[in-house]
Amino acid sequence: METVETRKPARETGTPVNSRLLILARVASWGFIACAVIGLIWGVYYGIGQLFYSSNPHFTIKQVNIRIEQGIVTEDFVRRHLELTEGEANLYESEPAELRQRLLEIPLIQEADVRRIVPGTLQLTIYGRTPVACLVKPSGRLVDADGVVVMPPAGTPAAKLPIIAGIADLDSYATGEKLTHAGAMAALDFLRQARGHPKGNYLDVHIVQVHKDQLRVYLRPNAASMIQANAVVTLPQDDLEKSFHRLFYILDEHIGNREPVTRIDLTYDRVPVNR
Repeated sequence: METVETRKPARETGTPVNSRLLILARVASWGFIACAVIGLIWGVYYGIGQLFYSSNPHFTIKQVNIRIEQGIVTEDFVRRHLELTEGEANLYESEPAELRQRLLEIPLIQEADVRRIVPGTLQLTIYGRTPVACLVKPSGRLVDADGVVVMPPAGTPAAKLPIIAGIADLDSYATGEKLTHAGAMAALDFLRQARGHPKGNYLDVHIVQVHKDQLRVYLRPNAASMIQANAVVTLPQDDLEKSFHRLFYILDEHIGNREPVTRIDLTYDRVPVNR
């Protein structure tokens, strides 16, 4: 007689859907706990910061030292822009990096360094833009050696700067914007080379006029270099170094011969000089 062995089906422990829900519930629980811990840590950190730093009267700003290393920006201008007043703000209310960024947004400022000196001193070192020329418009805008357009602070004495003329689209450049006009940049390059040349004191530049692919430089009289009133030097915009070499060679000749000069045209290979 054969015996038939029968087995009971295994008891199901749960469906796949219930397992996934259980996993999700556990993940959510751990996520909630992690967020709570992070929030608690941040709250303790913020509370300690408020208690010991930004709300602590011991760190009230008692002195703001502003050192202007270069440029025409003024200490009063910087104070008004940052709204800094001794005895009111806390040294830890603003981060030095934030204050520096606010300073660099001012077109007159090229670089800045901001430091806290505990318990109550804020040290600002400002490197402002130094204008090298003015733009021939009634707005009074100036331009630095990098071609950045700036407006001098109110009350700044008028400086005796060369005038850059002959730029048709000058009104399209806003304060803080950099000139892109090729002729304007050539004019700035001419002024830069004149300032840096050992004989640059020969030239007292009044106007640099941009004209097509040339520069027309109008000079003030200079007895030492025999340059007469309204003397004009015409030169190509390219290869200014070569033009400078030729220009000072001609001037040296006329200084040696005591011959006055009213016009020099450097666009020719042979330089005509009108006396």
